[in-house]
This record gives sequence, C-alpha cells and structure tokens, in this order.
Amino acid sequence: PIYACLCAQFANNFSSTFIQTFLPTYFRDELMISLSMNGLYTMISSVVQIFTRTGCCIVSDRLKQKGVLNVTSSAKIFQSLCGAGIAISLLCLAFLPSCDKSWIAAICLIFYGITCSFGIPGYNTALMSISPQYSGTLSSMMLLSGTLASISSPMLMSLL
Repeated sequence: PIYACLCAQFANNFSSTFIQTFLPTYFRDELMISLSMNGLYTMISSVVQIFTRTGCCIVSDRLKQKGVLNVTSSAKIFQSLCGAGIAISLLCLAFLPSCDKSWIAAICLIFYGITCSFGIPGYNTALMSISPQYSGTLSSMMLLSGTLASISSPMLMSLL
C-alpha cells in the first residue's frame, strides 16, 4: 500500500508540474491564445481545485459515515477516478481544442481540476490510514516522491 501511495503521489505531481510548465506554451503555440487569455486559461484547473478538493473529501466522508464505503474502498475508488479523469482530460486537451474552439480547452481544464481533487480522499487519505503512528515518516516519503516527480517532469518532457 505504501508503494501505491508513493506512485500515486509521483503521478499526481508529475502531471501537475507538466501542466504548469508546458500549458502556457501549448496555448501560445498551438491554440494561438493571447498572453492575457493564456494566463486565465492556465489558472482554471487550480481555481477549480480550490472549490472541489474540500467537496470531494466531504462526499468521501459522508459515504464512509453512512456505511456505503469503507476506508479502503473509498480510497481506491477516489484514486481510480482521479487517475482515469486526469488521463481522459489530458487526452481531450491534446486532441479536441483548436484555434477556433479554444473554449474546449477550458472545459478540459475544468474536468482536470475536478478529477485531480479526487486524489485527496484517494492516496492522501490512504496514506494516513496505513500507519497513523508513522504519519510523519510517511508524509516525508510522499513529499520526496512528489519532489522527484516535479524535478523529473520538465526534464523528461523536454526530451520528447
């Protein structure tokens, strides 16, 4: 379970860093979006996450309180939704928008922001459930995994 959480943290940070690093260039070069609109488009997913992260956690907690899900199944379901949603939104972002229909990119980024939020009741919650007495050590390991992803994402993507 710890390796799964580390991989999930790595994947989450990798995709987030990828988006933050290369999205403005994609908007400028591929969709021909002006600089001012580029900034607005780039911040969409972060603004969406401000509102949806707490909402996802509330939904997860309510499902556990009502006995619909246990801690393990809740973490697995929410993490699966997170991973699949991020993959779908990035694929849609790559293939659906065009210079004439740049608004489609905004919809893809809204979906990306929402699905990123599912990771909070997913791998973040799972981490604290695994071994509460070692939460400090586990949190440090997660931060290391995330940092390695944030460092490697721009380097690996630049090679492509």
